[in-house]
Amino acid sequence: MPRCMQSACQTRTTRESLEDSTAHPPPRARSGCRIAIAYDSGQSFLIGHMDATVKSKARLAASGGPLEGKSFPLSGHFSIGRAPDNTLPIDDRSVSRRHCVIEETDEGFRLFDRGSANQTRVNGIAVFDRLLVHGDEVEVGVSRFLFLEEDREATSVVTGETNLEPTLVLSQMETLPSARDGQWAAATLAAFLRLANGLPSVRTLDALARELLEATLELVRADSASLLLPDASGDLRSSFSASSRPDGQTKPVVSRALLKKVCEDRTALIASQGDAAPPSESFVLSNVTSAAVAPLVAGGSAAAVLYLERRGSRFNQQDLQLLVALAGLGAAPLQNLIRVADLEAEARRLRAEIASSHNMVGSSQRMEAIYQFVARVAPTDSTVLIHGESGTGKELVARALHANSPRSRGPFVAVNCAALTETLLESELFGHEKGAFTGAIAQRKGKLEEAEGGTFFLDEVGEMPLSIQAKFLRVLQEREFQRVGGSKTLRANVRVVAATNRDLEEAARRKEFRADLYYRLKVVSISIPPLRQRREDIEPLVRFFIRKHAGRVKRTVTGVTPETLECLRRYDWPGNIRELENAIERAVVLGLTPDLRMEDFPDLIAEAGPDGGGSTTYHGRVLEAKRQIVRDALAAGGSHGEAARILGLHPNNLHRLIRTLGLKEK
Repeated sequence: MPRCMQSACQTRTTRESLEDSTAHPPPRARSGCRIAIAYDSGQSFLIGHMDATVKSKARLAASGGPLEGKSFPLSGHFSIGRAPDNTLPIDDRSVSRRHCVIEETDEGFRLFDRGSANQTRVNGIAVFDRLLVHGDEVEVGVSRFLFLEEDREATSVVTGETNLEPTLVLSQMETLPSARDGQWAAATLAAFLRLANGLPSVRTLDALARELLEATLELVRADSASLLLPDASGDLRSSFSASSRPDGQTKPVVSRALLKKVCEDRTALIASQGDAAPPSESFVLSNVTSAAVAPLVAGGSAAAVLYLERRGSRFNQQDLQLLVALAGLGAAPLQNLIRVADLEAEARRLRAEIASSHNMVGSSQRMEAIYQFVARVAPTDSTVLIHGESGTGKELVARALHANSPRSRGPFVAVNCAALTETLLESELFGHEKGAFTGAIAQRKGKLEEAEGGTFFLDEVGEMPLSIQAKFLRVLQEREFQRVGGSKTLRANVRVVAATNRDLEEAARRKEFRADLYYRLKVVSISIPPLRQRREDIEPLVRFFIRKHAGRVKRTVTGVTPETLECLRRYDWPGNIRELENAIERAVVLGLTPDLRMEDFPDLIAEAGPDGGGSTTYHGRVLEAKRQIVRDALAAGGSHGEAARILGLHPNNLHRLIRTLGLKEK
């Protein structure tokens, strides 16, 4: 129950005080609902809708603190503070000398905080400027006051569809049949109080739904109550249900049209059989007599819906008004829990991303995509195929997948299929038994066995002979294999990551690679871009390799000159990162200055600059001489093929040289 209702219940304990406060309700409840309590002579009350459009006289009624029980009429300029010259002086050390002021304006009475030390609160919230409305609770130090407007427009009962911002009014206009002797009122207030005290302490959606549905069935007679939450697609689904039926059946028969109207209009409503427009055919066929629906509105939209069903009788307006009040109490806690759940999910994602360990360097968009791929795929056990040119770092990606996977405590075992003959590769992969072939003097475990519980990296898988491909396919399909010369079937508890610089799809079409193995390997695949397609990563890679190799050779290197860095950026790096690392290591070893210069690098890299370092420099003159030689050969040969023959170069090398020298191909 909102604190405002608690305050009213706690400070109006006698029949006289209740009668004195008739039609002067306490402050706003949560989610825009305003709760007001007034007893008639029969101690019965009604929940209805209040419209306050008539400007009225107002007063402050002290409901707590040293002035409790006193009333102060408001008009014009009404100041509150510890100083004796205030309209309302309060002898309280927690009150500032000039604490706040209430001004009568054309729109009503507006409260202004005057920079008080302990703030002025309205309905428990610190305010600086607030238009007061009937029933607001104002806190000044330890004193509490109710803002009451004395001449109000008559209260009207809510009819038809209930607006989402109702006022719960306990008035003399109409009585509920079960309200005799105040028993119904006391039970209702006790249930609201328990719910209001319990909801702020819940930490899970399950607990909130349980408390809200239990209170709903306690206050509103229904066969079943459901809390419908949006799923991933945004559709409302029955996430939590409770039942008062003996058979315990709780699954609601939800009318989609009904839910759409409730959510779009943000109104609560009742739908019953016999209405001019029945909710739905399924609604009628399920023997549901009546349904009451109220949205839980937070942040301007319906975060969830309370859905009640009854068989045999209809819901009435009092039921609907209680349901609106329950939805109002549950809306803000529900929205908070949903936000907390979203934040926790985002935190888990960010922690996983931060925790992703790898030795890859680069911050380009292409590299960020690789990091995200590793973060998503590493926790799974799926087979991964990595494409990329030689030297792009395919094994680094494979090691990152292993390091961030549940198998990270297991071994990472790598085999290069291009480095071994067919016989040796088979033995290396599967192992062999003693006497399996000449020289097999003892049993030997294969790499698959060594990788037990870890990751098995198959590099250059496109070079695997067709005869071994069939055996390795069984490893992927059945997770079992046999040693060479053996008959015992062994289990392969490994994750397979393969890498290749070949187009395996094209190789499969040419029958050079088994298509079934290709598709088994390509469960998840990624392509590693060559270094020339992410030149923005060259500078951080240069710094990384300088630190690595300068420390190894115990030499102080501070960096590279700007001209040298420009050459490194312009060079195409056909050998990719491996070629870059080798060039940096060579420069670190041969360089004589703290800054690496162009002369520390191979001539081909130095010539990649815009003018080779200037036409008057050594490198500039060499570059210009090479350009002239190539031009002369092209002019004499008339074609690239003939020019390559004249120069004694392969045509592919000539094309690359033309690009490096900055010559336009014709």
